[in-house]
Amino acid sequence: MPIIHPEGPADGLGELSRVLSDFFGNPDLVSSTALKALDPHNLAAANPHHRYTVGMRRLADGHFLDAAEAHGWRYLLLEGDRAVGEFTLSEESVEGKLDFQSLTTGKIPAGCLTAHYVAEGLPKVAKGDWELSLIEAPALPFCALWLRDRSAPDDLFVPVTPVNLGLDARRGYSAAELQPVLQKAAKQTVGLHEKTFTRLGPIPPQHKDVDQDQSAS
Repeated sequence: MPIIHPEGPADGLGELSRVLSDFFGNPDLVSSTALKALDPHNLAAANPHHRYTVGMRRLADGHFLDAAEAHGWRYLLLEGDRAVGEFTLSEESVEGKLDFQSLTTGKIPAGCLTAHYVAEGLPKVAKGDWELSLIEAPALPFCALWLRDRSAPDDLFVPVTPVNLGLDARRGYSAAELQPVLQKAAKQTVGLHEKTFTRLGPIPPQHKDVDQDQSAS
């Protein structure tokens, strides 16, 4: 079975078109980013997928998918057969409407396209009915395609390059395989942060006085 993309929001492509038009219509903005090398007339958008994130402290406490939070939709921007950027829409507004979140380039879009090809070639994926999402733990960093089997509770994850944490971008992982790897890395990161801030110590009294004087003025 092919990998299935969920049906995207009705106005998602319209919002993408509006943002691209505004962006490339501003020469000063385009000249200051990596997007300046792109031709807006040659860009296309892949079918969108949901984007999820997991907080570092939740990972450190042993959580993974149960702590995943939805953050709207993500579109890969394609130029020919290359993934050259990504466009994200947020659904976090009070009104529930879509809000433009980001338009970026970098290595992750190309890594996502490569991971998609890897997923398509996995024997297990060929036998199932899988819906595509993306899951990230930005603080580690960790990023993977999240394939959810519609016919069984048997999720599969393909790491997105550039890969760290000792993971292999050429294979798929189960949640049970990933959870201890992510927990270990998150614990190390949390511990490093706590040591760093502990090392700073309390603010000396004279500094507190200065801060209070400034806030009072």
